[in-house]
Amino acid sequence: MRWAELKDHSHYFSHVTTGLILTAAVCPSVHGITISTAVGDGADSFIGAFDPATNFGSLNTLEVKNAAPFSPTLSFNRKGYLRFDLSAVSTPINGASFDLTISNGLGGVPVTGLQTFNVYGLDDADVGEFWLESGLTWDNAPANDTASGSDVLPNATLLGQFSFDGVGIPGTTVGISGASLTSFLNADTNDVVTLLVLRETHDAAYDGWVHNFATKENGVYAAPILELDGLLIGDLNGDGFVGIDDLNIVLGNWNQNVPPANPLADPSGDGFVGIDDLNAVLGNWNAGLPPSAEASSAVPEPGAISILTIGSLILLRRHIL
Repeated sequence: MRWAELKDHSHYFSHVTTGLILTAAVCPSVHGITISTAVGDGADSFIGAFDPATNFGSLNTLEVKNAAPFSPTLSFNRKGYLRFDLSAVSTPINGASFDLTISNGLGGVPVTGLQTFNVYGLDDADVGEFWLESGLTWDNAPANDTASGSDVLPNATLLGQFSFDGVGIPGTTVGISGASLTSFLNADTNDVVTLLVLRETHDAAYDGWVHNFATKENGVYAAPILELDGLLIGDLNGDGFVGIDDLNIVLGNWNQNVPPANPLADPSGDGFVGIDDLNAVLGNWNAGLPPSAEASSAVPEPGAISILTIGSLILLRRHIL
């Protein structure tokens, strides 16, 4: 373990935190977070090939369509764009879902049969990630393949699909979940992610159905949301287990502001690596599933780690004095 980093606060730590360590709860603390496009830097809009320089960010529905062109130079295709602010997420997540609500809106000739939609994630820190809800258009939208109603450029990755029959039922929730979405969110480095929604199912009629989903401006149905499940408090490295590696992340960044310290060391999210962050780890010690059987047998019990922590800090203090 890396104890030396604590030397600046060893006197305070060996006195004040001793009681906290000895009485720390050992039951795992898991919670979920729901984030809508209305939070922080969130945004939702759609782009339309029929009017490539026009912005639709103020509308209360997100329109999606993939159909045959009206003419060689005119198409009515539409694609949805959504951005979520992840600044409230201070620890890796164990699961996630993305949900949209089917809404009333512009229709067209109804479609029948199964309609499949693809959800893509824009590359982390892409130059277009902070697109303006009031300025997004078909011409400037990041990762938009302007030649297609169902394709994106290489700077976006397919995360999943959802399907429903025909025009859908207003008020119905649809979306995706799974490992690809979770990994995409955990890989984020700048607290915002952009998702694209495109209809894979092609309509042979140019005037066919426009599918509508509620945006944050919709007064009837819920805004698009990310549901982040199973945030295991204290699991700073995201391996599904609270143990030595997580403790060392805190100790290795002790008494530092974030940044420059590793943001993973600040599960409390207060911008400083200190006692609250340490207790987030110790209060959930041994929670989750150890990465391997060998790791499980080698992990000390909460009481043992408390004694080791206290003893090492006291010895360190004496050495410093």
